Amino acid sequence: MKPTDRSSTGWRRVRVVVETTAAVSLHAAPVLFVFAILSTLLVESLYPGETWSLEAWSNVISDSERWGSLIENTAVATGICLAGLAVVGTPLAGVIFKTNAAGSGLACALLVVAASLPIHVTGASLVAPGGPTIPSRSPVELGLAHGVAHLPIFVLLVGSALLRVPRALEEAAMTDGCSPWRTLWTVTLPNARSGFVIAGLLAGIWMSTDHAISDLLLVRTFAEEVSTQFQTAARAAEPTVLAVPQTIVLGALLWMLSRHVTPTADDPLRAGGLRWSLGRWRGPVSLISILACTTLIGWPLARLLASLPEGRGLAYYAAVFRPELETSVPTSFAAGAICAMLAAGLAWRVCRGGKPRIVLGLWLATSLATSAPGLGFGLVRVANRWLGPLYDSPAILTTVFVLRFLPIAVLLLVPVVRTIPQDLEHAARVDGSSDARILWHVIHPLAARGTVIAFVVVTILSLGELSASLLVTPPGHMTISQAFASKIHYGLVGEAAGLCLLALVCIAPLAIVLALLPWPRRDVRS
Repeated sequence: MKPTDRSSTGWRRVRVVVETTAAVSLHAAPVLFVFAILSTLLVESLYPGETWSLEAWSNVISDSERWGSLIENTAVATGICLAGLAVVGTPLAGVIFKTNAAGSGLACALLVVAASLPIHVTGASLVAPGGPTIPSRSPVELGLAHGVAHLPIFVLLVGSALLRVPRALEEAAMTDGCSPWRTLWTVTLPNARSGFVIAGLLAGIWMSTDHAISDLLLVRTFAEEVSTQFQTAARAAEPTVLAVPQTIVLGALLWMLSRHVTPTADDPLRAGGLRWSLGRWRGPVSLISILACTTLIGWPLARLLASLPEGRGLAYYAAVFRPELETSVPTSFAAGAICAMLAAGLAWRVCRGGKPRIVLGLWLATSLATSAPGLGFGLVRVANRWLGPLYDSPAILTTVFVLRFLPIAVLLLVPVVRTIPQDLEHAARVDGSSDARILWHVIHPLAARGTVIAFVVVTILSLGELSASLLVTPPGHMTISQAFASKIHYGLVGEAAGLCLLALVCIAPLAIVLALLPWPRRDVRS
């Protein structure tokens, strides 16, 4: 080998090491940051001052009245929410995704737009004047409110799972003489259980970890209590102790059901299922499904518009709350871009197995199970102690958005990355490509569509985020959601309704992008 060849080989090795180190560090940073936040909170709960102490744990654990109220309210609300989703969402998903109902594409588009509505917007429409009376401190109403808020995404996830059921199984059942209804009950629904698990888990997690609606309805749940305790006492010990049991239970549940949360099925848009014929019922059923999907958007909008003060339109609120807009939009788009950039690489590691997959699985389960207020005040404690410039700038909002929604972006990319043939990776390695180059030249281009979806979804979620950002916002940098919270708590329902509509205007273009994605056509069987 010539000296120049040795030099070239040496530089190539150095380049591979540098590229790999940079890629690993970039993707590991948010994962380690979450673990650092949670570890800091646990240490502070045991070391609140100059000595180690179990006082906070003793005070909280011994308060049986508080635990009974929190467990009862959270359990009742979650049960009502999941029961309502199952009873209403499953038939709606079946009609839209597994029958020849007219306008199924329009129904899907409406569901995507409805799923983009922030949770607090749905809550505000429930407490707006002139509508049904919502009793305060009622977990039943809280469960119903979350059921309405999560119904669109439940229908979309369950419908996508129904489409993933292999055509061969349904055709075999039909060939053996099974009727469409029996095929649906014995073949389609059992093979779509992953969709039900994912949709139910997602709704239950949001119900348990987000307090945007429970704060409006004055219902004590774990997330609401964690936020209240931190804002009242300005101490991390007590709210940390309150958050620990919920994080452990939900995290363990996610870990046990990880095979459903990260499914091995192909992209649902490429799957091949059957659609059943509705016969003479096609017209009425189609109309009912379209009206149901339209109501999920139209009802909150109508309620909010009716609550606006006379003579004040959208232009007025855009001018008055311009500073909030200038904070919300850039920070949300930045969070969407960062999550989209990192999600494909993290999803790739999840799909390819090995030790990184175990660590990332633990991160996914822990991040999703941690209450939003807990993540918020944990970031406050870490940033205030070690990251002063971050704590005093809008960048902390982008940080909390990334920490909260990056796991969702990763889960969106996992099914997409699974469809990428591993032969392409092996060929790239034979040519001398490092992991960083494979990620940049193979994974990212082939997962581009999923990356765009992740960017849009995270941006939408960030624009409507309230529970975590409410605790981390630095002075002078309030978001639209936080301005809404301040108005609604002072009884200014009209102003709060205007802020909700302002948020919807920001979200609408992104929701339309998602709604315009093509939906697959399926064969129809009678």
